[in-house]
Amino acid sequence: MQRGVRHLYPRLARLARLARDTVHIPNHGSGYAIHAIHAIHAIHAIHAIHAIHAIHAIHAIHAIHAIHAIHAIHAIHAIHAIHAIHAIHAIHAIHAD
Repeated sequence: MQRGVRHLYPRLARLARLARDTVHIPNHGSGYAIHAIHAIHAIHAIHAIHAIHAIHAIHAIHAIHAIHAIHAIHAIHAIHAIHAIHAIHAIHAIHAD
C-alpha cells in the first residue's frame, strides 16, 4: 500500500501541475480539467489517509502511555499497601511480645 502510494503520488502531483498549468487554456478541452480534479481528489485522499494514520498512531501512543501510567500507579499503590500491611503486622507482633 505505502510503496504503491509513494509510486503513485509523484505521478499524481505531475498530472495536477500539468492540469493546473493547462486547464485554463480553452483549446486544451475539458479532459485536463477532469484529470486535474481526479488528481486533486487522489492527493487529498492520500493526505487524508496519512492524517488518519498519524491520528491513530498518536491515539495509540497516548493510550499506551495512559495504560503504562495506570499500571505504574497501581504498582506503586500495591507496594505501599504491602509495606503498610507489613509495618502494621510488625507493630502488632512487637506489641504482642
